Amino acid sequence: MSNTTTTITARVSATIDRDLREFFKARGKGPSEGVRDIIEEFWVGIHFAHIEFKDSPTGRRAAIRRGPDVWEIISYWREYAPDMAGLEEHFGWLEAEALEEAIEYYEAFPGQVDALILENERYGQYLMRTFG
Repeated sequence: MSNTTTTITARVSATIDRDLREFFKARGKGPSEGVRDIIEEFWVGIHFAHIEFKDSPTGRRAAIRRGPDVWEIISYWREYAPDMAGLEEHFGWLEAEALEEAIEYYEAFPGQVDALILENERYGQYLMRTFG
């Protein structure tokens, strides 16, 4: 996915504008960032049949429908790559197509997924230092 951005302008009713601004503010986002996230999730829904978004204490994240987060799959994929058989065995309850979509999603949005992997690694390091 290209890092180049463009601007889209849309008109919405005052009611929708007010509700969206409140919704985004409650999540620490401005209207532009919030609308961009909505559009990206819509686009992902069209192009990735197995991907959904889940809320968490740290924000929304991409996941396999009724399955693990994409970042979790990618963490293991890095260990198994290029051996898809190892990844498929590790996540034996998921369809191979869902695992492939997780990798494709990562290739489209590496920054988002890498940030979650890094956050998990930092938390693991904190736990090891604290509880060793």
